[in-house]
Amino acid sequence: MKITKVEAIYLRQPEVKYQCDSGQDALVVRVETDAGITGIGEVDSNPWGAKGIIEGPFSHTTAAGLANLVVGEDPFETEKIWHKMYRGNIYGGRRGVGLHAMSGIDMALWDIKGKALGMPVWKLLGGGFHQKIRCYASSLFG
Repeated sequence: MKITKVEAIYLRQPEVKYQCDSGQDALVVRVETDAGITGIGEVDSNPWGAKGIIEGPFSHTTAAGLANLVVGEDPFETEKIWHKMYRGNIYGGRRGVGLHAMSGIDMALWDIKGKALGMPVWKLLGGGFHQKIRCYASSLFG
């Protein structure tokens, strides 16, 4: 199986009445494969910045859009792909929005693996140990 396409889709509320942290827009990342399986990920910070980092054209080895780096790769090789994106994302940023853009693609790759294997991602990641977990929220302030 090979990755054939990576797309960053910007979503925005039609009318924002109340400002809040990350509630008005988002970026959905779609990764398609030659096997017809599509994985979905998302980026929660600076969607336009992440879209540029993902879909940017190839400039040189340290300034390539992440999509250009992952097309043609095997989506099951998540570790290899992560390191390839990290090395190729020097100018896009190895912190903040650059790392968030990489995470959107990484989530989509795990989604592809889960769909291909017929397993939920939480199980692939070794989950199911705890019967209860503490609630966590990171977008509380507006």
